[in-house]
Amino acid sequence: MAFIKANLTWIIFGVIGAAGIGMGVWGFLGGSEVEAKMAVVNQLTGTVKGMQGGAQNQASVAAKAKEVERRQKEAERAKDVALSVQKNNAFYEVVESGERKAAPRKPLVDNVLPGPADPAAAITFREEYKNAFAALTARLRPGDKPAQDEIQSEQFQMDQISKNPSASGNVQATPWDIFRIFGASGGRPEAANRSSLEILRDWAASRIAYKKAEQCRVYVEPNAFIKHKLVMGSQAPPPNEIWQAQMSLWIQQDIVTAIARLNEKRAAELLAANRAADDWVAFMPVKHIQKVSIGNHLGGMGGGSNLEQVNWPTSMTGKTANNDMFVVPIQLQLVIEEAALPGLLEEFCGVGFYTPIGIQFSSVRPNPLQTGNVYGDGPVVKLQLDLEGYYFHVVFGQWIPKELQDMLKKPYSDASDPFGTGAPTGGGMRPGIRRP
Repeated sequence: MAFIKANLTWIIFGVIGAAGIGMGVWGFLGGSEVEAKMAVVNQLTGTVKGMQGGAQNQASVAAKAKEVERRQKEAERAKDVALSVQKNNAFYEVVESGERKAAPRKPLVDNVLPGPADPAAAITFREEYKNAFAALTARLRPGDKPAQDEIQSEQFQMDQISKNPSASGNVQATPWDIFRIFGASGGRPEAANRSSLEILRDWAASRIAYKKAEQCRVYVEPNAFIKHKLVMGSQAPPPNEIWQAQMSLWIQQDIVTAIARLNEKRAAELLAANRAADDWVAFMPVKHIQKVSIGNHLGGMGGGSNLEQVNWPTSMTGKTANNDMFVVPIQLQLVIEEAALPGLLEEFCGVGFYTPIGIQFSSVRPNPLQTGNVYGDGPVVKLQLDLEGYYFHVVFGQWIPKELQDMLKKPYSDASDPFGTGAPTGGGMRPGIRRP
């Protein structure tokens, strides 16, 4: 209510949800919030242009100068509110006195976009991009399942302890004891009264899995996020590659921020409930980031990432690139709590103009031995979430290289490759599938 009172003028003016006032679930169910915000941006852009270019009688201009100026300022301010999620980069936000303060969006290196950039600056961008990508998932407190050598190392340490059982006081589990987890008989008499958890904690694969799980909030596959190809070059990258790398990084940062915010909310709830020890992946809503794919819609080929074996759904929104915005399809493959989807979609509404166009669930097999990825005791599902991201030229146009500006105002086509780099390795047009 306080937000509504403080911003009543702008809400009446038509700005909907730009500051994230809890309408993410409504936006998911009805598809209304994102489209409303987009309509506001387009309408306000036209309003401002009309105020600037309309022919006026001199006497009328003189009489209404102050009114026109006031209305123009209101229109500009309202548009700024609506576009704040794109004009700012939530990834670099800081929290002061309980409020988030985002940093203005800007390229990693000054004066490299729209280009052409000085070769030294372009090479500097490559190095800065590598550093930024390396830091991409740090906020998530990421982890991974144990590797085979880690399991073997854990087993070796346990074997060393078992040689001196009086020092450890433990009864080491054997494969026969593990069968008891499934309700089968067997094992040694001295292990008969031990709980399943006690047995698992003395089983090397389970023990190391717990150790690693307790150190992270979310599992992140090593190739869940993919770097742009410019990292492999040695010469100064051209403007189109700098743009693609920067824009794909911004999209990846939005994704990371949305997921991090959702898990951080859960961590704060656990802390408030005096359960700080439960601040790890088994108790988080988003448990595993398996793959993040970005469509090849950033101008020319090579702008997308993780496109191999991606089945893009048919978009029902009818939104395509135009003079106001360009549209990028995104696909996430995650493991989440069953009940976490509405919260996740709401977080995406808070970091940008994103709308879901496809949602698929599949069950996750029970893991009674608690090896590999430890997801906890609650029901979890594997989620394939397809989104469309809408990026407005009024924000991003200042950084788009000249040779890509017209391309990013037209519907995407696999043939739109002015650089002769050939067809993409995956995620291209498929029979029966209409590209968004």
